Amino acid sequence: MQINIIAGYPGSGKSTYVRDHVGQHDLVYDYDALMAALTGLPLHVHNIDAHDYVSLIYELIMRKLKAEQTFDNVWIIMTYPDKRLDSLLVSRDLHHYMLSTSKDVCIQRLINDKRNIQQLTKVFNKIDELKSIGKFENFKII
Repeated sequence: MQINIIAGYPGSGKSTYVRDHVGQHDLVYDYDALMAALTGLPLHVHNIDAHDYVSLIYELIMRKLKAEQTFDNVWIIMTYPDKRLDSLLVSRDLHHYMLSTSKDVCIQRLINDKRNIQQLTKVFNKIDELKSIGKFENFKII
């Protein structure tokens, strides 16, 4: 079972990439999709009160994956690297991917989708900071 961690800027196409590559016997963790499913809100609209529930589900999935062999692939869509994930699943077949979509393209996509760019500026800056200090060094650029 291969575990694929897909990271990138907001609007970089992480969910689309996974949707284009997911198989019939795969598992997908997508924070935004899970938030929408739990709250009934549109995709990318977050309810701060539901955050703990989405995070708890993530942690449960990660612990279950430690001993899981059922799926062909697991796809974990995230914005930032998660050191806990790598530690917990150190003995697993982990593959880290970072989408190469430029920041400018992502911002244009978000504007077209009428997403709040001001709110996402902190996210872009944090990703840039993490990249500059090597936190994405084990991610293959795709």
